Amino acid sequence: LQAEIEGNVSALLIFFAILFYLFAVYGAANAVAVLNFGAYYIHPWATRIPFVRHIVKCVACSAGWIGVLVSLVFFSPTMLTLAALSIHLPSWKTALIDGAAASAISYVLYSLTEHWDPVEEPASIP
Repeated sequence: LQAEIEGNVSALLIFFAILFYLFAVYGAANAVAVLNFGAYYIHPWATRIPFVRHIVKCVACSAGWIGVLVSLVFFSPTMLTLAALSIHLPSWKTALIDGAAASAISYVLYSLTEHWDPVEEPASIP
């Protein structure tokens, strides 16, 4: 019974760690892409390089790169999950998996928020 309880607790901790990671990356991506957080640091480069401009303005694009960075520097939920399953991958592979998951979840959540609360176009002034 003790092993079953410990297994359930560790599975629950992994689940909440994954949720925390995904929502933290989604929030950071929204701050960069939608709220123009850090405009003084990122946007001067974005005006010169079209690839960077696209990444900075797209929630799913910025979430992928923020997810890779967070995974490499701070925390990787994929590495935590694979360690619980006794599977080991290099950190760059888990970072790519984390970035792809963060990008996918950010795209879905951003699409849902746009569907529920569409941006209204301002009325033209004659």
